[in-house]
Amino acid sequence: MNQLVIDIVDRYVIMDYWDTAARIESQATTDLTYADSIAGKQVVIGVLTTCNEVPQNQSFCNTTSQSGTTYMEKVLGLVGKAEGPNTAFVGFAIEDYAGFSILGP
Repeated sequence: MNQLVIDIVDRYVIMDYWDTAARIESQATTDLTYADSIAGKQVVIGVLTTCNEVPQNQSFCNTTSQSGTTYMEKVLGLVGKAEGPNTAFVGFAIEDYAGFSILGP
């Protein structure tokens, strides 16, 4: 289904709601690989900052050690470095300004 959508749109956003680099990359890799095979496709990886989500490991705003702006920037830096060679990868989208604005360090 994702490939059908990628075929017809110019920019595709993966709503990749996990809080570790390994899980984000694991979920995004198939779509990025496919988008790379089509000239001009752009892929954005979306991450979640809504607070108090269940399960907690889908957002960077939770009560675990995998929370906060510093941690999120570290994870997104790792993902950005890993996905940088993919020509379709163009960046990240942060969902939920309310959660992001209170995310903390």
